[in-house]
Amino acid sequence: MATSSPDPEISFDNVDLINDNDHTANSQENDNLIDMSSIQHERDHRSNSEALSSNVRSRTGPSMPASEIINAHSTPQHTDDRLTRSSVRNNTTLKPTMAQIPTWSSSDISCSQSNDTSLCYIIQAMEANSKPDWSSVSDMSAVVKTLWRMWDRLEIQNGILYRIWYDDSNISHRQIVVPDSHKADVFLYSHDIPSAAHLCVNKTLERLRQTFYWSGMKDDVPDYCNKCDLCLSRKPSKPTKSPLGVAGVSGPNERVAIDISGPLPKSSKGNCYVLVVCDCFTRWTEAIPIANQEAETVAKAFVDVYVSRFGVPLQVHSDLGTNFTSKDMFELLQIHHTKSTSQHPQSNGNVERFNRTLAVMLTMYCDKNQRNWNEFLPQVMLAYRSSTNASTGVTPNKMVFGREIILPLQASVRLPPDPDKQCGSYS
Repeated sequence: MATSSPDPEISFDNVDLINDNDHTANSQENDNLIDMSSIQHERDHRSNSEALSSNVRSRTGPSMPASEIINAHSTPQHTDDRLTRSSVRNNTTLKPTMAQIPTWSSSDISCSQSNDTSLCYIIQAMEANSKPDWSSVSDMSAVVKTLWRMWDRLEIQNGILYRIWYDDSNISHRQIVVPDSHKADVFLYSHDIPSAAHLCVNKTLERLRQTFYWSGMKDDVPDYCNKCDLCLSRKPSKPTKSPLGVAGVSGPNERVAIDISGPLPKSSKGNCYVLVVCDCFTRWTEAIPIANQEAETVAKAFVDVYVSRFGVPLQVHSDLGTNFTSKDMFELLQIHHTKSTSQHPQSNGNVERFNRTLAVMLTMYCDKNQRNWNEFLPQVMLAYRSSTNASTGVTPNKMVFGREIILPLQASVRLPPDPDKQCGSYS
């Protein structure tokens, strides 16, 4: 279902300017009423002076250094350092690109762990293969106590401290124990960059668990996400409703839902709409930019991008738009076409809900002119497909490929193979 074009952004500074001008005008009107008995030229002189004084008042404050921007997110106790929406929107340091992902060598991580007071104590004890007594750690930090309790799940490889974590399928994974000095970077590249797409608390936590661990991570992730200014300014805050019923689907590509998102501001490549295609079983979603929503354009994009990769679905579900009710595409491909009820987008909820998610993800990175959304579309889709789906409990990548893909930060860290994924020899 096509949506209306987004409203232009409103500058809070402009709102303040209107209020100040209204206040000045009211002051001048009151002065005029008081000075009715005074000489005309004295009244005019005073009014003009007040107007001039009002116009030259400064309404801008000092800008925040880039170092405080990360501290505002990574340090929960400094709640006064949070940025305003206008400063976040205009600050380029909060919009990193994939090219800025750091390369963490084994020596860098090992050195950072050794320089961390809490981790250094545990590392030295493990290298000596001697678990300290409780009396030795009882007066130490909470981090040392937590790691002491999971002593049997810790190991050191290549000088790096790891924690063994078991997922819901009882498959073990190695997690890097993150020192305090690296937490800000981990948050930045697991939540803020386009390939992370500012996803919700649960999806961010699941993403981090695949690679990283630190004591209190379950509390730090919600705190960071709930204080993210971009998330607060663009995501709805009203409570969600109870879940809808689920249509029965028994396999991949059995039922596919399609919809049109837009119109969007015309991109640099001439596209104004996004064709959304979602497999109702795997929840794999394609977002295909298109120039218009004519039936011929929609059919060509659907066949060239989705059908060419995954084959012809058995059933396609859409709304009553004329670009979907055209019989040419579905009759040609022998696809059974079902339609949602008029004025009830809930009956096509998979793609309708994704349209809002896509709009929120794109607004995190688009410029003020909003015409570069086409450039960020592949990266935010990478983030969406690598995040855990609430319905299936796994990522769309896992459902389609049978494994998780390697994300940019994971490729940079280069973890050793997980214990349960060691390749055996063939005889």
